[in-house]
Amino acid sequence: MIIDSNITNQHKQLEQASCIPMSVELVLKLTNQVDSDYYEQQKNWHNKKKYGDFRDYNGETIKGLTFSHRFSPNDRGRNFSLDKLFDEISDEIRNQRFVIISLEVSQGWHNYVIYNQLSTGEFEAVTQGGVVIKNVKEQVNKMQGTDILIYRHDNDSAPHS
Repeated sequence: MIIDSNITNQHKQLEQASCIPMSVELVLKLTNQVDSDYYEQQKNWHNKKKYGDFRDYNGETIKGLTFSHRFSPNDRGRNFSLDKLFDEISDEIRNQRFVIISLEVSQGWHNYVIYNQLSTGEFEAVTQGGVVIKNVKEQVNKMQGTDILIYRHDNDSAPHS
């Protein structure tokens, strides 16, 4: 999928612990559900809590998109089904839908929006400020799994379980 670099370059994370709602806002912007000045999710997150996870958005419908948390962060390890995770991400990308993913970074965790699968099978992702990474699979393999947040438009079929 082609992403609008104007959107990704201008999008900001407002607080250190607001990367989850920041990534939801980025998807809402990339799917043209909201304007570029939309930061309601991060503002609400600040008023509600400092930390959370993708489960906070599971089943939530925002501006016509219903989000679904997939895989458990508690299941990371050598028994995690990486193939199932990567197959689901590939399926979402094939169906022209972005995937929010949680990746380990030096400061803890950060969220990215996967938007493309390269011919090598690797995934490309972007985060606020237009920062792009091209080695999502490699990072997830090192982490031995992660969780994702997917969505459906109101008129799409429901996410599979």
